Amino acid sequence: MGIIEVSRFPAACQPSSRTGASEPTINTIDRSRPSWVWWCGVVLAGIAWRARLDRAALQAFAVAGMAGFGTAILVHPAIGYNDLWHLIPALGGATVFACGWWLLRARTID
Repeated sequence: MGIIEVSRFPAACQPSSRTGASEPTINTIDRSRPSWVWWCGVVLAGIAWRARLDRAALQAFAVAGMAGFGTAILVHPAIGYNDLWHLIPALGGATVFACGWWLLRARTID
């Protein structure tokens, strides 16, 4: 029987080929079940679909959309990542959100 060499680094924390330092690999996406962000979207869609909203609720939807999609879109140029193909889902989501918000304005209570 030979000696089995055990790495001193866990599998998710292998030495980098660039620096030789230990850099953790961040893998937080679990595709086995929908994330809480997805469920929040489902709940918001249900509220927007069935409820008659007042002006404050409409403004809350607008602020939430601007915060979420604004961050998702504007962070990329800020860090120098300007690949349009990568931004298309965020731009599409922001467009759909804006159209939904615009249509929701007609059903609000003043």
